Formats: sequence, structure tokens, C-alpha cells
Amino acid sequence: MWRLCKSLEDELKIEVLTTKSLRKSIFRIRRIDSTLLSKIQRIKIHRMRIFRLDFLYKIISWLKINPRFIIPEYSFGWLMPSIKKGRKILKNSRFDYILGVYPNLTSMLSSYILSKITKTPLIIDLHDLFYDCYEKDLPAPKYKKFYLNLERKILSHASMISVITQQVKKLLIIKHQLTPENIVVIPNNVDLNEFKSIKINQKQEFVISYVGNLTDYHLEGILLLINAINKLKKENSEFNLKFQIVGPLIDKIKKKISEIDEYNLIKTFGFVNKSKSNSITMNSDILYLTLSPTHKYALEMRSTIPSKLFEYISCGKPILAYLPKGSAQKLITENNLGFVLTEYDIDKLANLILELYNNSSLYDKFSKNSLELAKKYDAKIIYNLFFKKILSLKSFHKGSLSDN
Repeated sequence: MWRLCKSLEDELKIEVLTTKSLRKSIFRIRRIDSTLLSKIQRIKIHRMRIFRLDFLYKIISWLKINPRFIIPEYSFGWLMPSIKKGRKILKNSRFDYILGVYPNLTSMLSSYILSKITKTPLIIDLHDLFYDCYEKDLPAPKYKKFYLNLERKILSHASMISVITQQVKKLLIIKHQLTPENIVVIPNNVDLNEFKSIKINQKQEFVISYVGNLTDYHLEGILLLINAINKLKKENSEFNLKFQIVGPLIDKIKKKISEIDEYNLIKTFGFVNKSKSNSITMNSDILYLTLSPTHKYALEMRSTIPSKLFEYISCGKPILAYLPKGSAQKLITENNLGFVLTEYDIDKLANLILELYNNSSLYDKFSKNSLELAKKYDAKIIYNLFFKKILSLKSFHKGSLSDN
């Protein structure tokens, strides 16, 4: 959302309705840098307090009851306040569209209700990594059927739906019998200027970094890399190698990482702001990406590409990845951006690290390919395409766009 606003602030009047506090998981972990939107001068931001359901979620779980029997998702407490605030915003100013951004059902539902009440056309943006995963966690078939019908109702009402890949577009057409012309593919993208001014520091170690949230669907790949690093260090004690994890961690995952960090080569930063995250990323030698091929969401994750991968390529660093076969894996291998493992193999991963360490010409080739590919995903170009798609809608009158 931040990159969209930054790219289109000169083209559109944009107002954003979002939460007042930093978004946290039910484990109280900071997950995003909420200052990013505030740095864009020409947009108006409405931040509001919400009734959080985290504590109730935990109590229900403690009682050995699936909390989704009672609360569809922990952010559901935002639904009614966002509708009330949204109606006030839409009453005070004229908007051509409401943009509902999908990280969860609540945002989509709130946007849909506001669109129906105010008769303002709706655009739905499905740029979340886990589209189509949510219903897997619903507790019973009747809940899944209800969710499916509600999602179909919302998407069928939308004037336009933007998705991240062609695979997700095909999925929507099959799943909800939607009109293909209403679905546009707007890939994830990069701000090419974001990393240019970052100072490169002198260092002695060969640094591999993982940047982003670390949850159960990342953990297998993180443990795989740590075991590969342990193997390399055991075979060559002089190998000056370091692995950095940048992003929020729950205690359970921290403990698992520390238990297998045999040589004290792992550094965890926890949550950091975007500026520091970019600096750490740019000062790394290899950037690591992982989504577990054995996770329950692995099939769904094959059709999408994490936005983090696009930030990685804009740094011009080789990519090392452990991923399910699918869109992200193909993007890396077909464009020669680095190495991808699709099966758990400690020895093979260790050998790939060594190859990147010892083969400077291969390292430089991957780096050059990354920078060249990044140019195709320039945020200005991608969101100008998005803007043109909006202009092509018959109900558009140039002037404004609202995000809910």
C-alpha cells in the first residue's frame, strides 16, 4: 500500500483508513513500519483505535476450542469501527473508488459494505501472500462454505480485482466464476531508488541475511540453512560466515534457532524500521528466501511471489532459496538470480553457499541479472499500469481514490 501511494500521489487524491497502532499478531509482535505512509506528504491518513480480540482469542484457544468457531479472525474487531469511520469520510468528500486491500477478510468485508451503503464502486487488491490459505484454517465445512460464498459476493461486486500473478487470476476465475476482464495482474514491484543511497560498510564476514517475518511456514527453511552453516563451519573452522535474521520472532522460534546454533553464528535483530532493514539487506552478501515446501499452505503458496523477493533483486545480490515449486521458484531460476532448493538437503545447500563464496564470476552474474530484472518491476511503471486500468473503467472520473 505504501509503494502504491508513493507512486501515484501525483496522479490521484488518496485517503487511507487504517489502524492507529502498529499491526501486531496475537503474539504481540510488531510486523510493519507504520511510519512509511506518514512520510508521503500528499496523502491523507485516518488512523483509528480498534477493539482488539487478541486476548479473547487466547482465552478461547486455552479452553481447547477452535477460536474461529466464534471469531473468524482476530482483526474482526475492526469491522464496525471501520465502517462507521469510512461512512463519515465518504460523506465529507467525494470519492470515485474504494480500494479494499486484502490481508484478511475484515478489510474486504468492510470495503464491500461501505461500497454498498454509499454506492461507491469497489476495487479489491489481492496482493497478500496467503490468498486462498485462510479457509484452510476454518473449523468446519459450513464455515468454509459461508466464507467462500461471502468472498464470491465481494469479488463479484468489485469493478476491478488486482492480483499478483497469472496463476492467482486463473484460480479466481475457476473458484468464483469471475469475468477475466475484471481481473488485472499487477505484480509486486520495487522502488529502484530505495537502495541507491545506502552506504556499504567494510566487513570481514561473508554474510547471509533473511529479512522479513519469520513464522512456522518459514521455520523449516531457516533451520535448514543453519544446519548447512554448521556443516560448513565444522568442515572449515576458518570460514568466517554469519547468518542474520531481520524481523519479528516469537519465543518458540527463537528457542529452536538457538538450540541448533552450534557456533554462535546467528544474529537476530527482531523488528527494525524500513531504513535499517534496507541497510542490513544491502550490506549482505547473499539474501535468503524461504517458504516451506512441506507446509500445509505449500500448494497455495506456489501461485504467488513474496514481495520480499523484489526488494532482494533491487539490491543486486544473489538469491539463495528454499521454496515450493511454483511462481517464486521459476522467477529465480528462469532469470538466473541464484540457487533454489525445493527439497530439504543440508549437504546440497552447504555446497551452494560454497559455490557462491568461491566463484566470483557466478556471483557477479547473479548480481547483474538481479539488477536488470529489477528494472522491469519499477514501482512507477507497475502502478502507472494500475492507474491506466482504473482510467479504463467506465465509472471512473479522474480525481480521487480511497483505500479502506
